[in-house]
Amino acid sequence: MFPARAFRLATRVALIGILLATSITPVSGGSPAVTVTTTASPTSVTVDHAIGYIVKVANDGDNTLNHAMLTGEMQTPDGTASNLFEYLGAFTGANRASACSQPPATAAVCDFGQLAARTSAPDVTFYYRAPRLVHAGTYHFLPIVTVGEGGNDSGSASHVDTFPNPPAPIVTQVLATQQDLVRGHAILDNREFTTGIDSVTLGNPHGTKVRIPSANAEVSVEDLAPNDAAVACPAEIAATCFGWGSSMSVADGVAIPGGIEVTMRWDVSQLPKGMTARKLRIAHLLGDGMYKQVKDACVFAGGVPMNMPCISVAPFTLRDKDIQATFYLASNRVSRGY
Repeated sequence: MFPARAFRLATRVALIGILLATSITPVSGGSPAVTVTTTASPTSVTVDHAIGYIVKVANDGDNTLNHAMLTGEMQTPDGTASNLFEYLGAFTGANRASACSQPPATAAVCDFGQLAARTSAPDVTFYYRAPRLVHAGTYHFLPIVTVGEGGNDSGSASHVDTFPNPPAPIVTQVLATQQDLVRGHAILDNREFTTGIDSVTLGNPHGTKVRIPSANAEVSVEDLAPNDAAVACPAEIAATCFGWGSSMSVADGVAIPGGIEVTMRWDVSQLPKGMTARKLRIAHLLGDGMYKQVKDACVFAGGVPMNMPCISVAPFTLRDKDIQATFYLASNRVSRGY
């Protein structure tokens, strides 16, 4: 039904000088009247990670739209189509959208058919994998809706209109690999996010790896220095907290089905005198001076830990004397050693 080759939208967009997180373009007056709302998740993405564009299409007019079609295209800032993003498919919620193209198609297209007056099409999220390292930079996502309308809802379009007009692209910054920050969206097999846990050294004294086993969620992982206010430990354990903290922002803090698997690695240079893998304790900082010690071994049922927070791989010493541990959390925030 859908072509497997890349397509070009007819409209070319001019460079947008500011970073837009959300584009909302209502068209009022006359008929038809269509609103196209687009949000990026996340608003910026690390190279070679997934990003989603959530598109909402609403018929605000009084006539039925006989043929509503949504297309999406990744572009360079001058409006040229970019083939550097891999199209991963279109979803409504956790399921692939039946009205939309799916791989191996490379063009993002949804055919909603008729759209009744004063109703909305199902929300659609177009997912892409961002370009690799050498292609970090600024890109645009451009959604276009074309609609046909019959004057008496007759089932045949008397004219065709395009929305939004003028075009309203979402500006996306593709970030180069950084040793202390990674951003993306957990979807399909794009579920692992690391700040460079395999390259922890004196110059990069902390590493974090986060894996989202099953949920579709926006993910941001950051290693924070000991003097960052966000990693300050509660008074009860402040004297023994050490090293950098692992900050996780997953799905705006809601509980994650299947949990969040976290691996932390402390460089030997960050370990207090006398600290060993057996002595290491892990604190999940909850804010407002509260924390929870992550200490119990995970109990799994159907591959899902039933007693989060819990430890799946107890702290152990690596060959270079770094210490590493893996544990599960039900929601995000900051974790630290003490």
